[in-house]
Amino acid sequence: MSKQFQLCSVPYSKSLGSFFKLARSMAGITQNELAQKLDLKSSQFISNVERGICAYTLEQLPIVIATCKIQPEDLIEAFMKEYQDYLEVHIG
Repeated sequence: MSKQFQLCSVPYSKSLGSFFKLARSMAGITQNELAQKLDLKSSQFISNVERGICAYTLEQLPIVIATCKIQPEDLIEAFMKEYQDYLEVHIG
C-alpha cells in the first residue's frame, strides 16, 4: 500500500511573511491591489500574513504566486526552510 502526502495547511511565520512582503513589493503590487485580487474587503489580511500572524489559504496561494510573480522554486525553498527550522526545534 502506498502512502500519499497531502498538504493540509500553509505554514506561516515572520520569515515567510517577509518573503511574501518582499515578493509583493518587488512586483510593484500594493496590499490593497493584492487584497482586491483575492476578493478581500480590506488589506488587513495581507498585513497579517506579512507580519507572520496568519497564512494564505491553499485557494489563495496560486493567486498570490501569479500576482506577485513568485517563482515556485523560491516559494518551495522558503516553505522547506520553515519546515526544517520547525522540525529541528521540535524533534531535534
